[in-house]
Amino acid sequence: MPATALLTALRAGTVGLGIGWATDGVTGVRARVLSTERFTALVPEAHPLADRAELSATELSAAALRDLLLHAAADATPEPATLRVD
Repeated sequence: MPATALLTALRAGTVGLGIGWATDGVTGVRARVLSTERFTALVPEAHPLADRAELSATELSAAALRDLLLHAAADATPEPATLRVD
């Protein structure tokens, strides 16, 4: 269920509990943190970010996108796309 629909249903009383990502500024419901997670970035020892003690979300996003594009380019095959119509 999309978050907006869940909030609407909670406010209307048609559902009694919703679990999702916490957001600021939500009114008409009460929220409690259920869990906090510590995420770890794993990179090969030779990776440019390997020696960093802390990383920002921007640095991780840029590195992940760069790596994804490099791997996609390396794995790309020159086969033409096909479309099957039944």
